Amino acid sequence: MFSRKRIIAATDVHKEPKFTISERTEAVASFVQQRIWLHEQLYFHSSDLSIYNILVALIVKQDSLSIERIRSILPTLIEQHSVLCTIVRFNPQNNQIEQYIQAATDDIYSFQHSRGISTSELLDRLLTKESIGKFFDFEKGKVLRCHIVQRQDNNNADADGLLYDNDIITLSFHHIEFDNSSLIPFIKAFKQIDLANKQQSILSVPQYIDFAL
Repeated sequence: MFSRKRIIAATDVHKEPKFTISERTEAVASFVQQRIWLHEQLYFHSSDLSIYNILVALIVKQDSLSIERIRSILPTLIEQHSVLCTIVRFNPQNNQIEQYIQAATDDIYSFQHSRGISTSELLDRLLTKESIGKFFDFEKGKVLRCHIVQRQDNNNADADGLLYDNDIITLSFHHIEFDNSSLIPFIKAFKQIDLANKQQSILSVPQYIDFAL
């Protein structure tokens, strides 16, 4: 259903270490999270641009996809991957940068729907904005953005609420909660939930906070 570009996954022949599920919702931020937090606070806090956006563009191929279906998938994905609703902020009481998992709500992610992006110039402009725009606030746990892009602007597309061939779903993440190694598992989970045609139960799997302990 989808094709995607410029996603490179590293492979490792070694066995992955086993992690237990702690069920914790608070912990000291990981080293990488602390580094990104400090770098952004020092150099980009007042900037209108972001250097930490990770953009994935999914192109609809040979099928149609309900826009409402996409919106219903996102909350389930966020619940399965609690790092996508995790706050990272400085705690002045102990002078540490910490992470806090919060409840997954409908306003925890950003959503936008654009129509009539019919030319390459318009699409390039949109994707550039998604790549460098300041959409996220990790101190409030808002680190995921979805932008639905319909290439044509016609009444039929609005009436049936479907995406068609060459329409695009962009998913953007802040790097403080997401990296290239997370892309393939996330896209796989996205497809699995869509193919199931129903909301899946929340998986009991180790979360990012378990790896950071």
